Amino acid sequence: MDEGVGSAMAAVEDEAQELLLVQEPNVAAGRFASNVQVSRSDDHFVLSFMAIDPLDPPAGQKRPAYLVARVFLTAGHMRRLYNVLGKQVKTLDDDGVELAD
Repeated sequence: MDEGVGSAMAAVEDEAQELLLVQEPNVAAGRFASNVQVSRSDDHFVLSFMAIDPLDPPAGQKRPAYLVARVFLTAGHMRRLYNVLGKQVKTLDDDGVELAD
């Protein structure tokens, strides 16, 4: 894991409790997502990660989008994630790395 990403994730962890992260092999391998849909209520967020098929669908059919993960976060955890992601993007900007929109 990239050191910058690891240190950013450490900011999200609960400092009062040390955790042993246990990963199933299929989860540890990760999944590619080309899109994310965000929905929310007053107290939580739902992030639905999708891989959209890049190939043109047959005539008259819709392009398939495969749900690869769905993550539920409390509003507080979403704020912390938002802050960590913002810091990581700023670091890339400061390093001159161009990110595509």
